[in-house]
Amino acid sequence: MRKVIKKVTLLVAICFIATSLFGCEKQMGKQESLATGNIQISYIDVGQADATLIQGNDFNILIDAGNKADSQLMIDFLQKKNVNKIDIAVGTHAHEDHVGGFPEILKAFECDTFYISNTTSSSKIYESLLDVLDDRNISVRIPDVGEELTLGDINIKFYGPLKKYKDLNDSSIILKLTHGNNSYLFTGDAESGVEKELIKKWGNQLKSTVYQAGHHGSSTSNSSQFLKKISPQTVIISSNKEDAPRYGHPHIETLDLLKSLNIQLYRTDKQGTVILTDDGNHYTIQTEKEYSGNLYKK
Repeated sequence: MRKVIKKVTLLVAICFIATSLFGCEKQMGKQESLATGNIQISYIDVGQADATLIQGNDFNILIDAGNKADSQLMIDFLQKKNVNKIDIAVGTHAHEDHVGGFPEILKAFECDTFYISNTTSSSKIYESLLDVLDDRNISVRIPDVGEELTLGDINIKFYGPLKKYKDLNDSSIILKLTHGNNSYLFTGDAESGVEKELIKKWGNQLKSTVYQAGHHGSSTSNSSQFLKKISPQTVIISSNKEDAPRYGHPHIETLDLLKSLNIQLYRTDKQGTVILTDDGNHYTIQTEKEYSGNLYKK
């Protein structure tokens, strides 16, 4: 058995022993250098998948990496964003639409630490990821519940997974990034049962300025109780309208709920890549494409 699988198995064992303003919108233009103290979060348009790049003046964090077919798109995007090294990569869970792009990305870029979920998969793409992590001698970690990290001006806290689940979606790594007065919550594809557990465990600590909708805007995630506890100003949905007949994401129930709660909405299926720039107090949002329609409609 490969060394990295042994590492992951050991990590699993250890794991279980032991108010800012709404962002203003403009269309995305030429890449510019970040002002000192700013961070930029790119919710990358990878279709029916997730990939989010978080950059500061001296760090790069990549949460998920799209499907295998998105590998070159992701590499090109990272190069355009002047990424030379990935300080922290997070594969929220083992489904291809979240980790499929990582094998080729990790061959193209140096990576210090890769955070992996506590539930693994025998899929070919996931085994390919494990091989690359092993071959590149990348540090692999399962986050402890409540673990915190500091990079530059940001804090990262891991809120889950709270336990080991059979379902890969529910096994998603859940983390919150805080920068000054603003905070950003990522829940992968965790569904409503896990959301209830998170509320019970963390309560008001879940409150966040911006929330990347769980499971691509599915109604099996993003429960009313959870959204009210997060109380986000802005929600970003990463999905692909071309896959609507298959998955139906984002679900109309989620869109109706977001509208009823008066939450500002951005969607990669309508607006392409969404880029948020945050100075610690206020944030602005740029979109790759102009869209004049109603984002709360299918």
